[in-house]
Amino acid sequence: MKHLNSVHLKIKNFKCNYCDYQGSRRSLVTQHVKNVHLLIKDFKCSHCDYRTNTKSALTTHINAKHLGIKSHKCSHCDYAAYHKSALTDHLNSVHLNIKNFKCSYCDYQGSRRSLLTRHVKSVHLLIKDHKCSHCDYQTTENSALKIHMNSQHLGIKNHKCSHCHYAAYNKSALTQHLKRVHLNIKSFKCSYCDYQGSRRSNVTRHYSFWYKNHKCSHCDYRTSLRSTINKHIAAVHLGLRNHKCSHCDYRASLRSTINIHIAAVHLGLKNHKCSQCDYRTATKRTLKIHTESVHLRLKNHECIQCDYRAATKRLLKLHTESVHLGLKKYKCTHCDYKANRKVNIIAHVNSVHLNIKGFNCSHCDYQTSSRRYLTMHINRKHICIKEHKCSQCDYKSATTTELKIHMNSKHLDKNFKCNYCDYQGSRRSLVTQHEKNVHLLIKDFKCNQCDYRTNTKSALTTHINAKHLGIKSHKCSHCDYAAYHKSALTDHLNSVHLNIKNFKCSYCDYQGSRRSLLTRHVKSVHLLIKDHKCSHCDYQTTVHSKYT
Repeated sequence: MKHLNSVHLKIKNFKCNYCDYQGSRRSLVTQHVKNVHLLIKDFKCSHCDYRTNTKSALTTHINAKHLGIKSHKCSHCDYAAYHKSALTDHLNSVHLNIKNFKCSYCDYQGSRRSLLTRHVKSVHLLIKDHKCSHCDYQTTENSALKIHMNSQHLGIKNHKCSHCHYAAYNKSALTQHLKRVHLNIKSFKCSYCDYQGSRRSNVTRHYSFWYKNHKCSHCDYRTSLRSTINKHIAAVHLGLRNHKCSHCDYRASLRSTINIHIAAVHLGLKNHKCSQCDYRTATKRTLKIHTESVHLRLKNHECIQCDYRAATKRLLKLHTESVHLGLKKYKCTHCDYKANRKVNIIAHVNSVHLNIKGFNCSHCDYQTSSRRYLTMHINRKHICIKEHKCSQCDYKSATTTELKIHMNSKHLDKNFKCNYCDYQGSRRSLVTQHEKNVHLLIKDFKCNQCDYRTNTKSALTTHINAKHLGIKSHKCSHCDYAAYHKSALTDHLNSVHLNIKNFKCSYCDYQGSRRSLLTRHVKSVHLLIKDHKCSHCDYQTTVHSKYT
């Protein structure tokens, strides 16, 4: 009667007190409660840490794992099992590809209920019960934890490849290696196109790249997996960073990102090298971004508010936050400097407060705290690469900043006016500098070796290098004249050797090769302004050099 009720009539009169489970016998419900809800496992293996709630499961475990009794063999491959049911599952899943258990959250299908349960726990519920005692590794299966322990921490890899130095803990991993590397067997096929892969993960990655059916409700991000959408929302929109670096304060939303961070930052492991320069990185993705942005000049992400283009969406977001929204969440602890990236704060502290300049130019004595500034210096000073061209004239520059300054000063309207004269500038900073320099005579930067004062730090540096250190690398090919700046050498050539005088006086026939000479002429001859007075007599002059 019990057999008829449970098997043929499927009468289940006994219900679980914790869930909707029903059984045809009270013993089945009791076993369900102990196994699922109370997690009571009374039977323990004497050879390992395996525990179970039934004696039959313990006997099966000992016979299969420790005694190696596997009497049911597959007729298609070398697989063998202790239970006939396990062989049936193997035939259905591997050879017949029968998958009757479907996931209610996504399109996943499995040949066994245990596989479906494992999938739901790991992918959708993100439950990882088994934790490694030596590191932060977590998994949903005890067998996976054991493989991790033996291969990663104990270094047990008994299965060695006969063709190369590869070794694996599992025989299945060695078989996959042989098929993938030496035999080039691609058993996994895409169901939508002709793509084939040697591993299921390759097909999954291929599918996730081309077929992105799941879309984020907060942005335009798309993916093929619903679980990836959940991770994206948690990391990007909710800002959850649950994984922390054990060496510093760095946090990330993924354990894999933490591992990459530790390898690159703390261990200094950068195995991916650029074939065109000395750049090295810890990930292949970062190397791809470097190649596309630096060598191929591919910048596919455009700002909708200006002409800025970026190689990655992250850089575009940083640009929008700092330039258009004015968000600078990182602040220097020594001064009022703010930045939108922590790396900029570190570079600022090293260069300004600690005076650490770790990047040296191999062509001259130039030092800087940033690799980017060093690259800009070499391109501008030594290689003379000027790839940024003005769309309205023949001007070229080495950086976009210089091109922007040129565009603002030469071609755009000058909307900012001086409060003291008719001077107009395309930027507020230019007008402020003009007022300080011309009208207010404010010169904040003073030379510590003489009385020279100026209103810009760059002018002070030029003065010290040229006057006191005697650095004059630009030499005239016609005479002994040498200058610190290339522009000064150009002025010298035009005025002395070529006799080019483009600046004409509006009061007389005077012509000068530089604007400063014309200004000095107008002040001394026509306006009779003599700012520099001798402290010993009545002598006055317009030029400080004649005064000294």
